[in-house]
Amino acid sequence: MHSSILSIHSHRLMQFLVILALVIALFAVLFAIQNTDVVTINLFNLTFEERLALVLLLTLAAGVLIGLLVSIPALIRRSMRVSGVRRELEELGWRFQEKDKEIASHQQSTHLVRQQNAELLRALGNFEPKTGLLRSDLVIPSVTYLLQRMADNVHDPRYNSVSVYEIDPYPETEELFVNPTVQSQWLQAVAARLQQTILPDSWLYHDGRGRFVCVIPGLTTKSASEYGEALRASLAEESLQLDDGSTLPVVVSIGGAIAHFMEHVDSYFLLQQADEALDHAKRRGRNRFRLVEARGGTN
Repeated sequence: MHSSILSIHSHRLMQFLVILALVIALFAVLFAIQNTDVVTINLFNLTFEERLALVLLLTLAAGVLIGLLVSIPALIRRSMRVSGVRRELEELGWRFQEKDKEIASHQQSTHLVRQQNAELLRALGNFEPKTGLLRSDLVIPSVTYLLQRMADNVHDPRYNSVSVYEIDPYPETEELFVNPTVQSQWLQAVAARLQQTILPDSWLYHDGRGRFVCVIPGLTTKSASEYGEALRASLAEESLQLDDGSTLPVVVSIGGAIAHFMEHVDSYFLLQQADEALDHAKRRGRNRFRLVEARGGTN
């Protein structure tokens, strides 16, 4: 937007300068036609006579030439600065390309590690078959592990908190949900949508009956709230597409609980807080999200 405005102003300035040059040329021609008197010119020991109009035009041309000569150093300096900036931009572009390659290589390595971990978890039977997500009975040991890491790494920002989200989606048209095939496709579509939305450090679980759980460490209260809203919006604001091309709108309630490193809570208490937040979200209406901060407590 800003560059386009500058381009328009530059174009108008060039048009104005062209018109001004034509006007000056016209006045010069008229002056030459109307002033044919001869004048004597003395320059050092030289004396010669010439028409007044030609003398004035030559004087004007000399002034223009002098102006150009004076401006040449500034033009050279500007050209050198532009060349220097261009070289810096080329160098920055090269550095960005190198960084992009490093990031791509790192992402590829990360993706490979994730695939290997997924294969290991699948071999151990830790995936729920309907959605391919982690089994919900693994939530407690996973949260317990993260809470222990948080207690042991109080200065590590990756483990300064643990957040748990209980996600309860259901189709807006429940009559279609009695079909087992539609139900299976819908659960897979919900899982796929959540997997597209979650952050890299998230762990996603499913209980096999439509209740999902997301666990993630390292969020602040503000970012945990924003994350919960992002999860809600990903399901509530766009219908899910099934394998046959049909779509089903989703109604979802999400309850979240976050435990900070200074709070001494256990995994059961944290999950209970998330479950209570989910109940509160359901009482508030459709497509609601509620986040609570888990204060010290154990079950």
